[in-house]
Amino acid sequence: MATEGWAPNLPVARQRLQTIGVPVVEYDPDRGRPMPFDDARFDLVMNRHESFDVPELARVLTPGGVFVSQQVGGDDMPEIFGWFGGSPVAPANELEPACAELSRVGFTVAEAATWAGIACFHDVEALVIYLALVPWAVTDDFAVGDHLDTLLDLHRQAERGQPIEVTDTRFWFRAVKPAATAS
Repeated sequence: MATEGWAPNLPVARQRLQTIGVPVVEYDPDRGRPMPFDDARFDLVMNRHESFDVPELARVLTPGGVFVSQQVGGDDMPEIFGWFGGSPVAPANELEPACAELSRVGFTVAEAATWAGIACFHDVEALVIYLALVPWAVTDDFAVGDHLDTLLDLHRQAERGQPIEVTDTRFWFRAVKPAATAS
């Protein structure tokens, strides 16, 4: 079973996962609705780069169930915002607040780590294509025509053999729901 909350991804996820027998259910945790699953339905919930609702996770996981997530850090690709304006979509999306929220609901964070690295675009075309495919990585009103000087500077940099580099940040954790207690 899989969920997808971003409308453009829903048909793609359904098409690709149906070939291996995995149904895809529409669910966006940011809408404040419950997950469309029974209580204690899953032993494991995995999440990659999607928001999550901790009380809903506690509800749908079995006692002793595990939640594993990899997230994009709130400080991801600050260079893009420096070049084109705006600010990160989820600046508070960091490991410590996520773990604290899980702990408040009773989860034990068994493992967790952060990572930072460099993503390289070898030319401006690759950067612009990326921004078109990942629109939340740049300002809502981004338009190539409005940023020609900056894009030309980046183009010249790339032509000199210096890749266009941005800082990627990620974090991950494995959290365990408390096991049922004997009455």
